[in-house]
Amino acid sequence: MDAAELLLTILLTGFALVFVGVLLMFIGGVVRGGARAVGGGVVFIGPIPIVFGTGSSVTRGMLILALVLTVVLFLLFLILNWLPRWSPIWS
Repeated sequence: MDAAELLLTILLTGFALVFVGVLLMFIGGVVRGGARAVGGGVVFIGPIPIVFGTGSSVTRGMLILALVLTVVLFLLFLILNWLPRWSPIWS
């Protein structure tokens, strides 16, 4: 399996997992009934996270997620820039 096939397989697997997750949440809401909908998200524009949510607890959770993702992405940026250019990751 070459790299293009592997990437396509990973991409399609991700879409399938998201679809199954949404379907399971929909079925669970229909079966239980009367469920309250809450949601939130994090959008990165460059290095700046924008956090939104429907309630204070959801927004707080998204803020924590945004901080963790910002730190992880910053560390990944530093690690990849400190790797020597002769490293196999650059070839």
